[in-house]
Amino acid sequence: MQVFKKQDSLIKNIAYMGLMTAVNVIFVILTYFIPFLLFVLVFTLPLCSAIITYYCKKMYFPLYVIAVGTICFLIDPADTLFYVIPSLLTGFVFGISIEFKIPSIFILVFATLMQFGISLLTIPLINYVSQRDIVNDLATMFHLSNYQYLSYVKYSFIFFVSFAQIIITYLVMYSELEKFGLKINVLSKWKIIPSIMAISLSILIIPFAFLVPELSYILLYIATIFAFDSLVYFDYSKVKLMVIEFGISAFAIIFFFAGLYRFIPTPLGLLLLGIIPLIIGVLGIVNYALFIHHNKGIMNN
Repeated sequence: MQVFKKQDSLIKNIAYMGLMTAVNVIFVILTYFIPFLLFVLVFTLPLCSAIITYYCKKMYFPLYVIAVGTICFLIDPADTLFYVIPSLLTGFVFGISIEFKIPSIFILVFATLMQFGISLLTIPLINYVSQRDIVNDLATMFHLSNYQYLSYVKYSFIFFVSFAQIIITYLVMYSELEKFGLKINVLSKWKIIPSIMAISLSILIIPFAFLVPELSYILLYIATIFAFDSLVYFDYSKVKLMVIEFGISAFAIIFFFAGLYRFIPTPLGLLLLGIIPLIIGVLGIVNYALFIHHNKGIMNN
């Protein structure tokens, strides 16, 4: 049985899922004795789930979730609720998104937010089931248990772990699918969308900073992801224009940040970095407009 190949028969599907279940369970058992391996586990779980979703029949996926979830829960309930279950579900969504050829940037953002949201929802359940404060465990691991603004660190840490999981899953799946002539879809049309999203989310940071300050940084991270994605669609053939644009932007960012940072309350000062995805988004729209204008000129001639 080939690992990266569509499985058609019931026996092959069960065998394939059994193999992936065994991989997950082995990692969970090892993390019980070697806690550091937990970082390896959180990055392999979404990948295994995405591979199962893509290469196996969808009707059998619940069997995989039940098998992995039950066995892992018996070994370590807290890690199962916080890492295993969210990763299994996120991997499933990731695999489905690839199959429906959803653009990669939206797969990354949506899957990350799903992983982030489920992880947050499981924290109270973990506290109830195992009488374990997993947030405090993470804070202690990084010597931040007495940090005044721990709630900000909590959301940021969970988001970055979620994003790292999805990125690794994406990179592995991308390289494997390429071998079979398949590609994860990218934005071929409406390349302006990442720029618009970067600008919109950067602006939303302001009301969120007053209403839900702990989550305002999440908007900053997502806006930055869209901003960096929009850089891919810039026209770098116009070197002088690029140098002028980025030079003026860098000066504006430094001036804006240095001028306003001292007036912002301590835990929210770094939100001023939202000016970066905002400016990149604006540059993206300008570049897109110049691209359209240039193409129209060529067509008219």
